[in-house]
Amino acid sequence: MDGSGSVSRSYLVTADEAKGAAPREWLSENRPALKELLYEHGSLLFRGFDIESPEEFRAHAKALCPSLYEKYADLPAIEDIEAVYHATPYPADATIEFHNEGSHLPQWPTMQFFYCTVPAASGGETAVTDGRAVARELPAQIMDSLARHGLRYIRHFHAGLDVPWQEFFRCDDRDEVLRICAKGGMRAQWRPSGALRVERDAAAVRRHHAIDAHVPFHQILLFHPAMLDPMTRRTLASVLPEDEPPRDVRLGDGSEIPDDIVLDIRRIYHQLAAPVYWQEHDMLLIDNELVAHSRWPYSGPRELFVAMGEMRGV
Repeated sequence: MDGSGSVSRSYLVTADEAKGAAPREWLSENRPALKELLYEHGSLLFRGFDIESPEEFRAHAKALCPSLYEKYADLPAIEDIEAVYHATPYPADATIEFHNEGSHLPQWPTMQFFYCTVPAASGGETAVTDGRAVARELPAQIMDSLARHGLRYIRHFHAGLDVPWQEFFRCDDRDEVLRICAKGGMRAQWRPSGALRVERDAAAVRRHHAIDAHVPFHQILLFHPAMLDPMTRRTLASVLPEDEPPRDVRLGDGSEIPDDIVLDIRRIYHQLAAPVYWQEHDMLLIDNELVAHSRWPYSGPRELFVAMGEMRGV
């Protein structure tokens, strides 16, 4: 196992470590040691394990995380392969900003896997940034404010924008959706426009479940309108009711987060980022509570799959 010593850079684990043993069995047998490396480095890149299909990806991920999650609604599920998802469908020329998976939801994974079958012709890196480094670099007043107030995530499910509410909640009964939201600690209402408004208050800084680390844990850069390009922001404002953006995030007391603060947070995440340069059949494991991830723009075909598990919740 070869690592650079940087908490933000993925630690490389090669199939040579198995020393002739079946790689999947080796992963299972060495799960405790690999978890310790995960806590130390935040992410592990498995290379040379000859994982040649999404089915094999699931089997290898399950060797490290027996409790893979089968009901995640924010990613497109794959038919006939339980607990494996397509990577987020998003324009190739755009960046998917740094985020901790599921941090806006009642449940989130502590372990998240990515598997590459087709690396992009150029670009398309999955970048990782360790929250421990972010906590050191964020201005103290921002970190303190996030820890003190938490965040309020707001979504409006409009037809034709983002994932449909029927897919997200896996039902088509409007009253049942309200019951699901209430059970998950979310405030929901149907708006006169026909949109479903959902709010949820969540922590923005969390103590890691297994080690002594308090780190940022959020999706500010996916929810805040400052991350939209100016044309998209103007277009949405012109076609939607003023108080019904598809996504928004505020401090937990309801106050707005200024654009310049969000841009400062983005700058720090990108400054500390370490990209994963994908090769065919690579598998990346991140500790989702320690590490935020993003996807950089790319050209040409690109195919990644995702799995997750060891869910936690409040």
